[in-house]
Amino acid sequence: MSTLAKAFVVVILILAVFFVSSTLTVLSLQTDLKEKHDAKAAELQQTKTELENTQQRMKEELEKKDKEIVKKQDAINDLTEVLNTAQMALKDLKTVNAERANLLKELNVSLARVTAEVTQQTALNKDLHDQVAKASSDLLEAMKKRDAALSENTKLKDESETLIARVKQLVEELTTAEQEATLYKTYFGPLPLAAERRRTLKELEGKVLEVTVLRDKQGKEAGVLALISLGRDDGLQKGDQLSIVRGGSRYIVDVLVDEVLLDQSVVKVIPEMQRPGEQVKKGDEVTTRFLK
Repeated sequence: MSTLAKAFVVVILILAVFFVSSTLTVLSLQTDLKEKHDAKAAELQQTKTELENTQQRMKEELEKKDKEIVKKQDAINDLTEVLNTAQMALKDLKTVNAERANLLKELNVSLARVTAEVTQQTALNKDLHDQVAKASSDLLEAMKKRDAALSENTKLKDESETLIARVKQLVEELTTAEQEATLYKTYFGPLPLAAERRRTLKELEGKVLEVTVLRDKQGKEAGVLALISLGRDDGLQKGDQLSIVRGGSRYIVDVLVDEVLLDQSVVKVIPEMQRPGEQVKKGDEVTTRFLK
């Protein structure tokens, strides 16, 4: 075999070895990629399952909270109905007592009149004895009516005292509820700073993006948070005070910046400065024009 042929054979062997090595490398890479793909798919599936479970738990918790709120609202309505009933009962008792007093007065007048007639009839002859007996019978009947009226008046008085005690108890329960509501207001921290102590802000305009009402364990409102479209890029800092308006000029409430993000912020409503009957709504305007 010539030298050229030997060289050609060597080259072919080298190329064959290179081809086999490349093929093995490609197969190895393909196997690794498939394993990584399968692992990633399994991880994504597990994450999806966890998210679905979390979503289900949150849904169940929200439904539970809604039921608790409805239950507490029903309790408040029942309490209001009891108070109204008690007030009506007290009013009726006053009317009944007045009627009983008039009846007793009339009975006393009748008794006095009958007694006078009996005194006059004692001087008359025997023929008038029947009239005296009748007058005595009328007197006894009147006295029975008076005793019955006195007994009924005593019973009504006892019922009135019972209702008054119940009303006092209800008032105490309402007072306790108001005290608990006052405690929850401490979430909002100190009252807003006076105008001379507030940090001077440039004129800003933004929007309310979301509104969240915080509630306590009893379902009572414990505060209001809102997400606004102003943030660190607009020069806001935690503790800054802003105003929320509607329609460009209708003042709603002042808020304090609680958390500052890049282009958004979380604010909390200052209940002491809220316009009566108004609530913060999505889409309301946020401004510094009312802080002059």
